[in-house]
Amino acid sequence: MAEHERRIVQECAVRLNNRRYVPADQAGFAALHNLNQCDILIAYEPGAPEDAAALDLDGNFICALQSEELVRFAPSDPHTQSLISESMRQRRHLEKQTREALGTISLVARQNGALSPLEQMAGGCNSPPIPIFLT
Repeated sequence: MAEHERRIVQECAVRLNNRRYVPADQAGFAALHNLNQCDILIAYEPGAPEDAAALDLDGNFICALQSEELVRFAPSDPHTQSLISESMRQRRHLEKQTREALGTISLVARQNGALSPLEQMAGGCNSPPIPIFLT
């Protein structure tokens, strides 16, 4: 792809030249979800704005992108409502997967003896007092 531009990932999507690009598949949505509020490179062809590629800042491929269908602001339009609800469903699913992964990491860490910062502080309070000698 001929052109590269640096953009910030927002809500699993990026904006470029008055277009909003979203991943072409589920793996891409998961990758961009993990990169929310991070800079990435967008590789694209100016003559073919429908497709693009997301790259990390070193130029490594992250996922394929496609131009999202933009809808007009029409809260009562059934088509608009279905597109919005599908987008929100997808984002809720990704957030749930992230919460579950963090829960699994936390469980494994606890099984390996890790303590939370609060437990570490409380553990310090239970230690015997240090004697102070006055002269």
